[in-house]
Amino acid sequence: MIGRIIFLVALFLVAVNSLSGWASCFGDYRSLVGANAVASGIGSYISGEDFTYTTAICSTWQNFASGSCYSVKCTKGQNNLACKNAVTYVRSIDSLGNTCSGSGTGMHVFDLNDVPFNLLGSDGASCSGNFEVEYQPVDCKSAGLVSGGIKLGLAPNQVDPWCPAFTFSNVGDSGGLYSVSVSPDSGANWYSFKRNTGNGARWDCNGGAGKYLGKSLSFRLVSCSVNSLPSSCVSSGKTLTVNNFLPSGWCSNGGSPCNINSWQASNNFGTTSNALAEEILITTPNDSTNTNSEPSTISLALYSDGTDSDMVILSYVIFVVVVIILLAVVVYQARKIQVLRGERV
Repeated sequence: MIGRIIFLVALFLVAVNSLSGWASCFGDYRSLVGANAVASGIGSYISGEDFTYTTAICSTWQNFASGSCYSVKCTKGQNNLACKNAVTYVRSIDSLGNTCSGSGTGMHVFDLNDVPFNLLGSDGASCSGNFEVEYQPVDCKSAGLVSGGIKLGLAPNQVDPWCPAFTFSNVGDSGGLYSVSVSPDSGANWYSFKRNTGNGARWDCNGGAGKYLGKSLSFRLVSCSVNSLPSSCVSSGKTLTVNNFLPSGWCSNGGSPCNINSWQASNNFGTTSNALAEEILITTPNDSTNTNSEPSTISLALYSDGTDSDMVILSYVIFVVVVIILLAVVVYQARKIQVLRGERV
């Protein structure tokens, strides 16, 4: 009985969190890695970039949703396309031509790479037709779309060493970044960077110009809350600090633009978006400038903005209420059966 109750509660919570829309098939995004042409701004200059399980997302959300990850399930095929009984996971790297307009299954949300598209539905042809979907933002590492530490790359022919721009990939947690700060002096001073308006995974110099060339650089990254995506990027309250991520010779040619290069840190955001108990939790300023309170090791910080904690509490409340209701029903039915059998309670 307890197993059935837990199963029913799980189904209820999934139903509450599911979003709906429809998806089309882009083709093979893997052919565009070398072209560095997707709207997020990532590409072959970041070592090991994989475009297999990827998607474009409607343009209104694309910029701040760059790198975010989703579970997707086909619920209804259009024309001759039939749904398969499968769920797959994709990462947002590109922009659809249409805005995020309409509602429910009337909204064109995804343009999937051919591999995940054909896992979900098929009309006998490759990458043809469209289907209605249910989707949810998910933790990228749990979905298997992120492995190892966070990656950083220098966009080809675009990086001024005096006021550099950096592009991030392989981001854990939701996959999306809420804010980026850079320190040229091991955390004594922090300078906020600004998301590029055209390439959502790229963050541009917004302060501290002239302080970066020839310096070992540290990064402080705040992820987007999984629950806020894809329609907005709200701070998760979780911060990954990577001290001395880039060596002092990061712009190896010392020129403008810098040579193309990429690096991978040993750490990332937590294994799952809610598994904070398994990480080192500390409290530091979220996005301030010129502070010397930064920890000296790579760590994950929990802030008290309540974004994710409120959702967790709400889920627990819903869980408890549903369990109480189901237990009441079970007790009532048991008493009813006893009365029918002529037994005394």
